[in-house]
Amino acid sequence: MEKDFIIYEVNKSNILKMCLLMFLFGIVGTLFLFFPTFFVSSIYRNILIIKLIGILGVITSVIFLIGHITLFGSSYGFKILKEGIINKSNLTNCGIIYFKDIIKIQTKNLKKNNFILIFVKNEHEYLKRVKNPLLKINLMMYKRSYNTPFIIEIKNLNCTIQQLEQDLKKARIKIQN
Repeated sequence: MEKDFIIYEVNKSNILKMCLLMFLFGIVGTLFLFFPTFFVSSIYRNILIIKLIGILGVITSVIFLIGHITLFGSSYGFKILKEGIINKSNLTNCGIIYFKDIIKIQTKNLKKNNFILIFVKNEHEYLKRVKNPLLKINLMMYKRSYNTPFIIEIKNLNCTIQQLEQDLKKARIKIQN
């Protein structure tokens, strides 16, 4: 790592696809909200439940759409600095995570998505930085699912999981020496 940092750009095509999906989800939610009688069937007869589903759909899509538009406009998705990393690959950026606090870096391969999990020794200190309650909930859901709130989503970056993992481990070793 000759430079002081390595930057990985955001995969704009994937982010754009998610924005389109959230927009369509919002339209469907709006239709549920304003035309509930159209969606009445033998399964859902209660118009109030259909309207509530519509409200939840609209709120969820707006929140995720705003987050993905912000991510789309970001100048980078992931940055490796001399002292740590900054992860903007998902909607849960909590600032710089210092290499001295990282315990383990692990990959997680799912069917269509690959993650790099970052385990830190004092995660509560990092979680305190996040003031937005929605982001905090998202981090807690990651913690519950993967045993760490700090997830790097490879699908949102223009790199391979092997390349990023190798660069992370090199930078971490360089700091420890």
